[in-house]
Amino acid sequence: MSRNRILIIVAASTIAAFAIIILTTVGLIMFKPDLFFNKYLKEKVQARFMEINPATLIHIHALHYHFWYNEIDADTIEFYNKDSTLMGSINDASLIGIKFMHLLKGGPDDKDISQYIIQVKSVYIPMPNSDYDIHFKKFNLSLSDSQITLEDFNYNPRHNDETFFAASGFRQTRLRISIPSIQIQGIEFANYIQHKLLHIHSMKVSNAMLNILMNNDKPFKIDSTFNPMPNELFIGLNNSVQVDKLSMDNGEISYNQRFEIGGEKAKITMNHLNIIALQNTDTIRKYVNSSITANFKINNITPINISMQLPLSSKVFSLRYSGTCGSIAATDLNNYLDKAEIIKMKSGKLESAAFDIDITNGKATGNVRAIYTDLKIEPSNFKTSQSKTRRGVNTFLANTFALHKNNVADKKGVIKPGIIKFNRAHDTAFIEMIWLSLRSGLEDITGI
Repeated sequence: MSRNRILIIVAASTIAAFAIIILTTVGLIMFKPDLFFNKYLKEKVQARFMEINPATLIHIHALHYHFWYNEIDADTIEFYNKDSTLMGSINDASLIGIKFMHLLKGGPDDKDISQYIIQVKSVYIPMPNSDYDIHFKKFNLSLSDSQITLEDFNYNPRHNDETFFAASGFRQTRLRISIPSIQIQGIEFANYIQHKLLHIHSMKVSNAMLNILMNNDKPFKIDSTFNPMPNELFIGLNNSVQVDKLSMDNGEISYNQRFEIGGEKAKITMNHLNIIALQNTDTIRKYVNSSITANFKINNITPINISMQLPLSSKVFSLRYSGTCGSIAATDLNNYLDKAEIIKMKSGKLESAAFDIDITNGKATGNVRAIYTDLKIEPSNFKTSQSKTRRGVNTFLANTFALHKNNVADKKGVIKPGIIKFNRAHDTAFIEMIWLSLRSGLEDITGI
């Protein structure tokens, strides 16, 4: 056999072998893609992720690639710290628009991701150094539309209230947040990737519910760091988040205090809450301010309108707010007063009120102008060291001599204002600070 013929046979055999390998690989990719992806590409994707995020470990349980649709699915993806602490998990995730060559490289280049769509059925994030978890469902991210939608967002403690409060010998504030729908639009992804600045043009929150419970049956710890104010939270983010517009429709806040385990709670609610917040940034002075307007009803009865200026970049907690309040029977507040205060309302009606309050470094000043008639008080069921008889005598004296039963315009149309003086205690929460500041002015008017 001639040498040329031998070379031709060897070349043909080599080509045939390569053709078989290529056809087999292509066949596996097209008709058995999971075998190829989970044996080779999964490790490549994990390695690429950890190259970009060296402080985070990622574990992908299984990948499924749909060759004809440029779509890859993952059963479960888990993220860990270097010490193997779980940072979060994602279930039933899909990435639509990822091409096969992107996967061969271990991931796309920045220019390749603009048409990607990410869909996730559920996300779990245990909050670090906290007893709270975040869960949400139906996460959708469209990079081409710069839009994110979330459903069934929940921020809750891992345990029930008794277990949560039993973990500390001191007073705590327990939060439960439920948001059925969140829509985020105008996200500048490129800016976030390059500068780690998350700039969002608008965020809409629908039907959110916030439940607050304070366990006043335990002492307050002086050096605790409960209830950070908005400026403290913002500064903690290192100015890395900017939301131009935040809106909320039909929200609800329920504020509760308990004074004994298993006892009835003092409760006040803000229903039908609608908020528009605009964040303004002065890049020259590096100053960030939020302008907020809100309207809601107290205990589903009394309409209140508020406008607020909140300097987020301030090193101290400061705030200015003003507003109006509609008509309410004084006895409608007894669901809170009867359990949290030593007196409750026997009679009285508020016709209207207007207020203007400034808070600087936790100190509130300002005034409130309220028109009301026939105000009378009586002892509440709140447990104190005073006897019921003693409290009854004090209440009689207050109704007879101290209480201003009516506050209406005089002949010149002048209304006696209430002077607001209130200093924030270390454990005073943000919403509580707004209410207690306003209440100090009401106490000044009424003489309570």
